[in-house]
Amino acid sequence: MNASGVWVAGRFEPNTVWLPVNEWIGFVRKVSVARNKTIYIGISGDDVTKIKVNGIEILNTTRGGINIKSWSIFPVNVIAGDNYIEMSVLNYQGEIIQFQNNPGGFAAEIYDMTLQQLQAARSEADLNIIFRTSDMVGQPFDVGTTIGWSCQPGWQLIKDELDNYICIKTQFNSETFNEVHLPILIKNPKFPEARKTYIQSNKQYKVLSAVIEKEWECKTDILPDIMHEKIAVMLAHDNIHFTNHKIDSDVYKKDDYDIDWPDSDTSETAIATFKVNTPFASGKASVL
Repeated sequence: MNASGVWVAGRFEPNTVWLPVNEWIGFVRKVSVARNKTIYIGISGDDVTKIKVNGIEILNTTRGGINIKSWSIFPVNVIAGDNYIEMSVLNYQGEIIQFQNNPGGFAAEIYDMTLQQLQAARSEADLNIIFRTSDMVGQPFDVGTTIGWSCQPGWQLIKDELDNYICIKTQFNSETFNEVHLPILIKNPKFPEARKTYIQSNKQYKVLSAVIEKEWECKTDILPDIMHEKIAVMLAHDNIHFTNHKIDSDVYKKDDYDIDWPDSDTSETAIATFKVNTPFASGKASVL
């Protein structure tokens, strides 16, 4: 706790409310491993702490009467590939009493080591620490409601290589899709139509079939090249589903993914535009 502790909020003054209080705050880190394995997390906090791995809560000291205000180490199973570990603390606001303080404290470390290696460690030099909270002094918290970022239930906050915060879905129904929240504006629907007609002997037109689609204009936020690359690859997939307050439907990309790079040679971010179509209506008539 002494080596990695952070967040004694406010200043040591009487009649002080130590902020933030009554709010989960913390950090999220990506841990990439070549195979399924067990790593270890050391954690301690005042008043209560929790750990989530890939969106699944594996520890919450508000339940079961667990008290880990002293340093405690827990095994954590991770799978081959990228894993997202969220470590949080919550400080309750106590009664404000003159000359008494209610500060909060938090410390966490992630060890990429075996249990035997941890047990044999006798100094910090013996530890393979891949994250520690003390390295975050002077930087913002990742996780929070009024500070940091938060995701709705069933989603996991992640931080990518360019320090962008993204929510990814971690709870699925029987159909498995990769889902992600992206800063894309969807606007200006149009209704292109594909129609086949037939001229009858009486010179009247008969509609053989008609398919009307709903076409949407899409515009991304200002993003770096790596994010444009990921969105372009996503739009090339067979099954794409868009969901927001305007649309909740399967879509397909109609035109090119057009990145509007600025003229400046030093610019590394840009806006992109593209169009997607959704099924809208179809029908056919019998030929008489």
